[in-house]
Amino acid sequence: MEADTTPEVWAGDYLDEPFERGDIFKEEWIRSAMLSLVEIVASVTACDPAFGKSPESCFKSLSTVGYTSSHEHVLLDMYLRQESYDALFDYADQLRIRFASHWKMLLFENDFEQWALAYAYYQMWVQRTQRPLPIITHYSKNLKTESFGSSKDGRILNLVHPYRTGTLRHAADLPERCGADYDRYLQQYLAFGKKKTKLDGLDATATAFLMVGSYAEGGRIEVAPA
Repeated sequence: MEADTTPEVWAGDYLDEPFERGDIFKEEWIRSAMLSLVEIVASVTACDPAFGKSPESCFKSLSTVGYTSSHEHVLLDMYLRQESYDALFDYADQLRIRFASHWKMLLFENDFEQWALAYAYYQMWVQRTQRPLPIITHYSKNLKTESFGSSKDGRILNLVHPYRTGTLRHAADLPERCGADYDRYLQQYLAFGKKKTKLDGLDATATAFLMVGSYAEGGRIEVAPA
């Protein structure tokens, strides 16, 4: 998002929809982290996939969150696009390369059996690239915490405290590197509490945030069958 473009204007001009500012997340809570100054010991990418008969027409999100040696979190990357599964797996493969020193796996949400739809595309992708991805399917509805329930809103509310206290920060180059994907995420972040739809980026970030810590000191990696 350009520095002189407000979320309201950006949403109207680029998303073709009115912007609704929520009352949960604050813009001033977003803090930057210089990756050269933190030690990322583990990172995972969570996928909030398309759910419908036309995967290309649905927004999909890949949110990559890192866990640091000081037990804090960094949002490392954001993908939030209407693209094919082939493009999504290509992007996940690039994440594996970019964050090779600490990246563990792709966590694929399967609450509505989305993997059954995506699997055929994944098989074709593996045949083309000959590089299977480490993928674990999971049920986000099981991500209940002591503070919040396992609904989508409940999962996302787990991000409020770390954002407010600065223990969840954004990679300093994230806005420039991820461009429009980051802008869409920021719009979802600022609208939460008012808007109940199009929360793919926030939900994927909540999943990655909740699950990355368990892989910081070694976790079981199950590669999805090719």
